[in-house]
Amino acid sequence: MRRRENDFEEPDGAIVRRVQDGDMRAYAGLVRRHQNELRAVLSFYCFSANEVEEFVQIAFVQAYTHLKQFDQAKPFFPWLRQIAMNALRMEIRRKQTAQKNALEYLRYVQMEQAERDEEGTDADTFRHALRQCVQKIPANHADLFRLKYQEKWRIERLAQHLKVSVSAVKVRLLRVREALRRCIREQMAFAEQ
Repeated sequence: MRRRENDFEEPDGAIVRRVQDGDMRAYAGLVRRHQNELRAVLSFYCFSANEVEEFVQIAFVQAYTHLKQFDQAKPFFPWLRQIAMNALRMEIRRKQTAQKNALEYLRYVQMEQAERDEEGTDADTFRHALRQCVQKIPANHADLFRLKYQEKWRIERLAQHLKVSVSAVKVRLLRVREALRRCIREQMAFAEQ
């Protein structure tokens, strides 16, 4: 597509008028004129260059399809930016709905489990297994477990208290959690027999 020499001199309203009069190629002038500025705006809100490009494209396509609604007496870019921001808001709402649906599904799975547990004993079995397994934590990890999960100490504070690195604390906590998980599974399997 050949660039018109006056693309950057012709007012936005005049280009819009040409597009509305049937010169579809004139729209490329608006795209060239405003795409970098729109990218700059969207890059503030988007995580990746691909996401920015996706919303730039969405904005220009939506602007083109709604060009009859554009007030030619006003600048084009604020109108285009508003279209892009609306597209971002719609995506946020869509993701919030998807997240809500995911949470509802998890709740459904929990309720299904409750339905299978006719007598309501699974939770009691789990609590009993957890209590037994916590008592089996080796002495060198019991203090760490108590401070982190019962007294709610932050990892940095634990590292200072134990005189080890933050990474070492994380590794120790991971080992404790894994041991608890294994122990609880074994206890619950034993209770089912």
